[in-house]
Amino acid sequence: MDVAYGFAALAYSAVGDEARAVGYAEQAREAVLMKDGVWRGDLRIWEKVVGDVRGHWSWRRRAE
Repeated sequence: MDVAYGFAALAYSAVGDEARAVGYAEQAREAVLMKDGVWRGDLRIWEKVVGDVRGHWSWRRRAE
């Protein structure tokens, strides 16, 4: 499920929906922790989105 949540987080980030992007990134982070643990590289991606979604490369990539 981390992949699905992650894609949703990136999609919402791309259109500038901060709340949904962070919400799905949190779910992706939790799924990675349950499935793979703290050593998984994907965990850092979702922590970055949760901590600073506007600073992530995906932020507003599909803006008007």
